[in-house]
Amino acid sequence: MGHWARCLTLVAGLWLSSMSADATAPALTAEGWQQDVALLAEAVEALHPGALRYQEPAALKASLATLAQAWQPGDDLDQAYLALSRWAATLRCGHTYPNFWNQSESVRAQLFDSAPVLPFTFVAEPESLVLDRLAPPPLRPGQVITAINGATVADILAELTPLVPSDGHNEAARLARLSVTGWGRYESFDLLFALRYGAERYRLTLANGGSLTVAATTRARRAAALGTPPAPWSLSWPEPKVAHLKLTTLASWTFDFDWQAWLAQAFAELEQRQATGLVLDLRGNEGGLDRVAAQLVRHLISAPVTIVPWQQRLVFDQVPEALLPHLQSWDDSWQSLGAETLADEEGEQDRPWRRFPGDNPRDQPLNLSPAENAFGGPVAVLMDGKNRSATLMLLEALAQLERGRTFGRPSGGNRRGINGGAILYLRLPHSGLELDLPLIGYFADEGMPDGPLMPAVPLPTPRPGKADGDMAAALTWLAESPPTP
Repeated sequence: MGHWARCLTLVAGLWLSSMSADATAPALTAEGWQQDVALLAEAVEALHPGALRYQEPAALKASLATLAQAWQPGDDLDQAYLALSRWAATLRCGHTYPNFWNQSESVRAQLFDSAPVLPFTFVAEPESLVLDRLAPPPLRPGQVITAINGATVADILAELTPLVPSDGHNEAARLARLSVTGWGRYESFDLLFALRYGAERYRLTLANGGSLTVAATTRARRAAALGTPPAPWSLSWPEPKVAHLKLTTLASWTFDFDWQAWLAQAFAELEQRQATGLVLDLRGNEGGLDRVAAQLVRHLISAPVTIVPWQQRLVFDQVPEALLPHLQSWDDSWQSLGAETLADEEGEQDRPWRRFPGDNPRDQPLNLSPAENAFGGPVAVLMDGKNRSATLMLLEALAQLERGRTFGRPSGGNRRGINGGAILYLRLPHSGLELDLPLIGYFADEGMPDGPLMPAVPLPTPRPGKADGDMAAALTWLAESPPTP
């Protein structure tokens, strides 16, 4: 399945933190930081396929010069981390950022592991935080917070969103990544907010004019208060003949079950119960493996189909030797990746592409046949701004096949394509920080918009404590859809 836009690490949290270097870096100096930025510049220029996708070379050079001066003697490591995050976000690549999970143990311990967090979960909206599942009394789900310790939520989010990666000019996707579920060990808002606004107590201002003070907590205590996390995949029946298939991730390497057998059993149940409709719920799903997405498509088609993938491009034929001591990944295949490619006449900003040859399966159309017990009835797809990477590619495939009707919010990612597939961990020796560096650029056909995939039926974000408007709209549509012949 590697030839359908490989997305081996296209989710926010990776399991690869155990591979991270654990050597404690010496005290950072201004000269050391500038050398780290010089190494970063060399790596990005040599390897990053999207460095100039959304900016001119002069702008990239200027941003690196600014980054080189962003840390000064007397600053803490958190200032270096925030500066690196801010710079990485200017590339407009959802997979280029100092990954929480891939930092060394010493960096994680210093910056993240003891960071205080808010004692509740929430959905981030442009000017407020809407309390979600966990809201310790007297707070309750659905209440709206407009300020924390005197800073408006609008100002807080305006400061944090430029630190969050996103693809292209899909700005809403940055905000979507700042919601907090409470289930993840590392979540963007928790860590970035703690680095800028961390405190032992927080004075909350509510939209109704009230206020109260809450104590900070730890992620472990908050997770314990939430209870057992939900299963990553679930099948339920909101109506006797309508199934609800909830997939919170496509990252099958995190599962403790056989995902292929699970899918086969789920669709066998749809067949056995003679389902007339399916709600495919992808809300909150940030990606995973492309072969999981492809197998799901096989369960939703009634005849063989061909999916035209995004085209894949590189900017290197071999990794510069000087960079090798500073690079890692989950295996060594990246070291020969460029050797598989041929020079291409096309490129961006006088930066020639390299492409895979015609007999290489990476750029070939993907031919899929129906799986056993494939469902041929109407499909309502629930989507939101967290849908990126492999999940966005799944949505694009379903749109290409005209399979299903989408409900919800604009997706994450970008319809022009993304960068990913093979991701290196660039380790900056003086600061000890790591940056995820994707090697493969995925490019859609010309003319695609610089933005998200839009739902067929746009809907507001469901408010916690109230009816699920997405599900209600999907069920109404399914009830009105003609039965499958």
